[in-house]
Amino acid sequence: MRYQAFIDDSYDSDGTFVLAGFIAPESHWAAFSKQWEKMLAHGILDKNGYYFKMAEMAWLPERRERVSGFFRVIEEHVTLGVSVVIDTQDLRAFRQKLESKGIPFGFDL
Repeated sequence: MRYQAFIDDSYDSDGTFVLAGFIAPESHWAAFSKQWEKMLAHGILDKNGYYFKMAEMAWLPERRERVSGFFRVIEEHVTLGVSVVIDTQDLRAFRQKLESKGIPFGFDL
């Protein structure tokens, strides 16, 4: 069985970088997408149509009430949720520590 991941990124002005998403068997994503598209009418509407962004859903109580429907779709189809949070200030400090020991960091921040 092959698995597929869908990951999204987010970054805030405080220097926090987040990668988060879900992993499921390839065969589950088509059914997930079909149900998700139906749920989007309960998401957020902008000039491009409806979308779901958890951080924005949390802003207003009436939006927060609708989040559980989205999570039911996720629970039904997804095997695993993943997230990584990186504090870029900590990463810069780590880079300086490595470079002070002559160890190359490998990429710019």
